[in-house]
Amino acid sequence: MISKNLIFLLPILVLLLNQVYVNAVAQDYVPRNIDIERLPKNILVGSYVGGRSHLKPMLDVATILIERGHNVILLTTGNYEPSSEYPGLKQITLGPKYLTAKNRDIQEDVDYRSLARVMGLTTAAYNVNYEKFKNAAKENNIDLFICDAFVNQPCIDVANNLNKPVVGFTSFMQLMEPKPYKSDPVFGCNISLENEPFFERFRCALIQPLQIAYAYRPFTRQLNDIRDQMNIKSVSGKVSLALIDTFFGFELPQSLAPNVQVINDPHGGAGSAHESLYTGTPMLILPFGGDQMGNAQRLESAGIALSVDKNALDVNDDILNKIDFLLKDEHIKKNSKRMKYLARINSNRKYRAADLIEYMLYSSGLDEYLDDGFLKEWIPAESRMGFIKANNLDVYGVLSIIILALIGIAFKLIKYTLNPLSDRKKSKQA
Repeated sequence: MISKNLIFLLPILVLLLNQVYVNAVAQDYVPRNIDIERLPKNILVGSYVGGRSHLKPMLDVATILIERGHNVILLTTGNYEPSSEYPGLKQITLGPKYLTAKNRDIQEDVDYRSLARVMGLTTAAYNVNYEKFKNAAKENNIDLFICDAFVNQPCIDVANNLNKPVVGFTSFMQLMEPKPYKSDPVFGCNISLENEPFFERFRCALIQPLQIAYAYRPFTRQLNDIRDQMNIKSVSGKVSLALIDTFFGFELPQSLAPNVQVINDPHGGAGSAHESLYTGTPMLILPFGGDQMGNAQRLESAGIALSVDKNALDVNDDILNKIDFLLKDEHIKKNSKRMKYLARINSNRKYRAADLIEYMLYSSGLDEYLDDGFLKEWIPAESRMGFIKANNLDVYGVLSIIILALIGIAFKLIKYTLNPLSDRKKSKQA
């Protein structure tokens, strides 16, 4: 009887001892709220186009890095002076803004042809801007670059040629992570090809890319020639980390590589789409071109906006009726509340972006030279394995050969066994 009681009490005693041990070990854990040791680093934020829409998302993240003790320098065209909004930010100018409100034609559709002309301007100024980025980086001992990904080749090229980590920043996901089932009006197609007929998908998948490549070809060749003359290594816009200023719900969902992160600061710009999403306000949109056309489609597909054509404005039949619909429709109200919650949930991802940038800063400081192994933990294996190996096509190919060989052997065996039987029948009949 005593032995049975001891056997019953033994597991309870073991559990108690384990509980005491776990509690004792837990007392030695470092609390999660203790900050990591931070050494001040020098960061350069670069944008050729400039302007609030291109700079503010990057500077919102840069402000967090400044608060954490890092030094941030802005290099852009014009003179961006929101000193009260971004205290402690130093700016170096690239020169006057390349495009101002005075020389814009609002009637012109801003598509890939217009962007090709912008690329021509940036290519013509490439060598001058490259030297400015390079001198700023050396004079300020820059440790990391944050580059606006839109027509900003000098920033990315200088970062890669100085062997510094570079963060690409954009709100245009197709620029960093293109998918065959998505497009954009700037390319002459709708944002989603999911419900498009075959011939439209054929045009957007094959014909439009060829037309775009043809439009950009002269400037691409000119840019490569300039790089060769300046002995600049071309890395085709290679970035260590891509940050996309959007969020799924506004942007159509898709899969992303680990080194491509969707971050967003929805409360980031008076009158912008993100501001309206953050407050849950329905929108009547008048897009002029560029990414505005795609954003208008995204907001309409989310059920919180309507758009009007700048070339066919009708106050009574178009604008007033659409405003009345936006204010009264119950589905619009419900969708606005849904997107408001979604936007606010995603409103703190800029802190995630700052965390990733800090990780890159300290990770790059551990090695004198950044090779292909830098941030390998973020890069999926399929990018190194190649299409055939990553998708096991070679394995399936060998399997198919084995199956076909077995079928062939089985067929020959059956044929071999049937032939003697047929010969016997023929001999009996004879």
